[in-house]
Amino acid sequence: MKELAAKKGTTSIADEYRKALEHWIAQETQNILLADSQILSVLEHRMTKMEDRLAKMNGRTGMDVSMTLMAVLNLLAKHYGVREDQIYDELRPAAVQHFSGKDKNLG
Repeated sequence: MKELAAKKGTTSIADEYRKALEHWIAQETQNILLADSQILSVLEHRMTKMEDRLAKMNGRTGMDVSMTLMAVLNLLAKHYGVREDQIYDELRPAAVQHFSGKDKNLG
């Protein structure tokens, strides 16, 4: 630092140390920001993959539930000799109450 300050002739040793420390801090700050952005990128990628998987799972589950509902409606309609929409119209209000928590006495 003495040699550097002597070459410049206009700065003190303390000024050279201050400049060196400021430069080091700036470099470290840039490295930290770069690492943070890389971590953020990895997290965003993983979150996107998770969202895609959940959407696919939700779609498959919805299809399975729909198939089960249609089968049950069909069987009940045949058993009672009524149309499927009549069974649906009768059961839907009770299911809504049960599912919303207003009537937990059912089933």
